Amino acid sequence: MVRLVKDKEYVKVKTLDLQGFTRKVSDNGEISYRWSNEYNRIFNYVDLIHGNYYEYKSISSTYGLGSTLYSIKSLSERVSAGLALSIGGLGLYLLYRGEAYYVPALKVDVADEVGAGDVFLSISSYYMVSNNLLDSVVYGVIAGSLKVTNAYKSWFSREDLDRIHSVHRRKVVKISV
Repeated sequence: MVRLVKDKEYVKVKTLDLQGFTRKVSDNGEISYRWSNEYNRIFNYVDLIHGNYYEYKSISSTYGLGSTLYSIKSLSERVSAGLALSIGGLGLYLLYRGEAYYVPALKVDVADEVGAGDVFLSISSYYMVSNNLLDSVVYGVIAGSLKVTNAYKSWFSREDLDRIHSVHRRKVVKISV
């Protein structure tokens, strides 16, 4: 895996979703989450990592959003990747090089949540080619928010994202963890 993600010659931006790494499904269908320090090596070869609270909380020795954020912030000081912790319809936290930001989700009527994280990560990746990490993540949050408004129809255009971004970027808050 590390060999795969090291190669920047062909890929400008690399992102990773924790879902496939930390989530374990037992034979009876129960879901659990496990953290491995092996991930830390990979995180130095990736630009942005996305996970939800459950996928990240196993990094912390105690439970709760505050202790999980503290653990992620500590990890962000040791790896080069930005770490995005999604909290569903409330938005997400971005932790990068010891800095922490809260990016609120748009207030929308939710029709279908499936795929919102995938849309977030793909749109963030797209914008990271020509924008800074925080602005790119804001674009991703906007796109993920708009995606949940319907299951199948067109979700947004680039013009929609640009128009909303100019206003929504001002709602981002740098936080203390």
